[in-house]
Amino acid sequence: DIGEGLTQVELARMTAAEAGCLSAPYPFRDRYTEYAWLSGRNVQPDQALYDDTWGEIILLSGLPGTGKDTWIARHAPDLPQVSLDEIRTSSGIRPTDGQGEVIQAAQAAARACLRKKQPFVWNATNLTRETRRKLTGLFERYGARVRIVYLETDAETRAARNAGRPHAVPEAAVSRMLQKTVPPAADEAQTVEWVCV
Repeated sequence: DIGEGLTQVELARMTAAEAGCLSAPYPFRDRYTEYAWLSGRNVQPDQALYDDTWGEIILLSGLPGTGKDTWIARHAPDLPQVSLDEIRTSSGIRPTDGQGEVIQAAQAAARACLRKKQPFVWNATNLTRETRRKLTGLFERYGARVRIVYLETDAETRAARNAGRPHAVPEAAVSRMLQKTVPPAADEAQTVEWVCV
């Protein structure tokens, strides 16, 4: 029924206009409340929640060679970092080996910082929503705020940077990673940034 469909569309338009989100995103009072609402908490979108977080954890995301280490050097040089690459290097574990020991060591280092309420950078690829969800859940259980920074660059630059690393990730492995990559969405953390470098 075309008439009924058009009526429904007009009602949706009126509802969006009334809510203030017909031509722009909904005007949440603050980012903390927006994240709570988007992540499914039972809150009213027009209220302002009390932000009881103690500090920010930066969770980097991006393929090998997209510039995560460079980003840290420029934007967070004084923060401690939990780097899966550094753990692999110090433990003699290759990127193509099993990563269980690496993940356990990284989580232990993160928990040590979280117990002290020490902001830090989690430096790894974190290419899927599920991987990021597990980490943001861990950080939030300790009362931290999470900022996801997703880095992207053109394929040639990324490949050249990866090849120049002391422990380059094989391009076949990077290709498999690329197939699984899901860039982060706004509902994954209090702050989500996309950076093209």
